[in-house]
Amino acid sequence: HTGDPQAAHRTLDTADSLLVLAEGRDGEWVVPTLLRGWLAADRIEPDDSTGGRTLSPWVRTGLSHVGSALERKPGYAPALGLRGWFHLIDWQYNGRGDEHEIDDAERDLRAAAVPENPSQAFAWSVLSTLLVERGGFEEANVAARRMERLLALLGQRLEALRTNRPALLVARPVGPAHGVEREPHPLRLVAL
Repeated sequence: HTGDPQAAHRTLDTADSLLVLAEGRDGEWVVPTLLRGWLAADRIEPDDSTGGRTLSPWVRTGLSHVGSALERKPGYAPALGLRGWFHLIDWQYNGRGDEHEIDDAERDLRAAAVPENPSQAFAWSVLSTLLVERGGFEEANVAARRMERLLALLGQRLEALRTNRPALLVARPVGPAHGVEREPHPLRLVAL
């Protein structure tokens, strides 16, 4: 392990504090809350040398943030995917005994794995891992292939933007004044 882990954790603390400010400025926007869940996920560090881990408190913290996002925006696929991942990782590191937890993970990941949506490649990837854990190898392979296809599509869109090939950035005004729900990125890439 190289680098300065304490400085890295301080940086994550600062990021979390900034996201708290963003939450306070627009309580209906779920993205800052969901990003706080991702910060909690980044802090999970299983410690194999002692058998202890930092998993449990950060899983609880992450699930709390994801739960808050889902209260405000039920069925939000990115939040469901992250919640499914938290349940899966907790199940994997807690002896794989709680079948309810793995069932919850699978339910969330299936709901989040939206076909043809590149932003949900993460959900397809985690669903594939979960299905392997449960012995569903054929379905896991299908999920992994969907993830690969979505990542390739996303890569094509980014390459088109980078090389200025036929692609169009459509600016969308966001916010209540425009009657449009706020999104994490106000620009959407549309491939021509």
